[in-house]
Amino acid sequence: MRCPVKLKRKFVPSLLQSFVPTAPDIEKLVDPRSEEFSSIVSGIKISDCWRTTSRHRHMLADELIVDCSRNLYDSKAAIADFGVSDGVTSVQLIMQLGCDFSRFFMVDSNLDVLCFVDHAGRITVQDEHSEQFSIRTSRFFVVYRNAPESWFPFTWISNWYLSRSLENERSMRMRISLLHPEARELIECDSRVTAERLDILTPWPFLRVNIAKVANVLNRTYYSESAISNCIESLWAKILVGGRLVIVENRSVEKVGVYVRTQSGFSLDVEMNGGSEIDAIVREYQSG
Repeated sequence: MRCPVKLKRKFVPSLLQSFVPTAPDIEKLVDPRSEEFSSIVSGIKISDCWRTTSRHRHMLADELIVDCSRNLYDSKAAIADFGVSDGVTSVQLIMQLGCDFSRFFMVDSNLDVLCFVDHAGRITVQDEHSEQFSIRTSRFFVVYRNAPESWFPFTWISNWYLSRSLENERSMRMRISLLHPEARELIECDSRVTAERLDILTPWPFLRVNIAKVANVLNRTYYSESAISNCIESLWAKILVGGRLVIVENRSVEKVGVYVRTQSGFSLDVEMNGGSEIDAIVREYQSG
């Protein structure tokens, strides 16, 4: 569990940042430069899920997906990338694919955030799922809402600070995109690429895809085993028979599990660096 009260990284010497809880300057989300966008988005937490993102996170998985698209689907694969955060890893995959795909869906339940910016530039982020304020900045700190049982007394302080009303503050309401500028530009210039505001459990409103990639979402930190099983069932319904489910996990090393979608479930195709931590749940799933 991460500390709910963090110093802004710009105030902490680089040599100390490994020892002191720090956060990026969330206030720059209002008008960020492209090169620091992913770092800023990584400091956002929505419904207990961190939006951690950066380039080159899924290099092994992307190589496997490119091979599948070219060798199995004659460069016409429809691909859905679930839980894209700011979409920068999707952009990198698309660049590797070149023209070798038919559709690419960047899928996330949170493509933007509702923010309030006061006269001093301090920002408050509202979690629209719970309708509570989830993040608020001060001059030196970034404060996060957290579970009451963790990090006492910091959690009590952070939740009190976040419960303060904005009624008497002159705050400007803004809806800010979490998609990286490169992702937005790609969507504008390539009609095959779209961003879809959907949850993994949401029924898929499009034709089934050949490849579904799910990175750093289906893990026991965020979901119970029964909830993960429900997600696997939902993903099975979104993938064509013979298609691939690619599960990626990044902690100390990139772990990848690639599964073939069968008539009744999934079978393991390829695994790298030990494969997925939820391998047993994926392979145990049986439709119907």
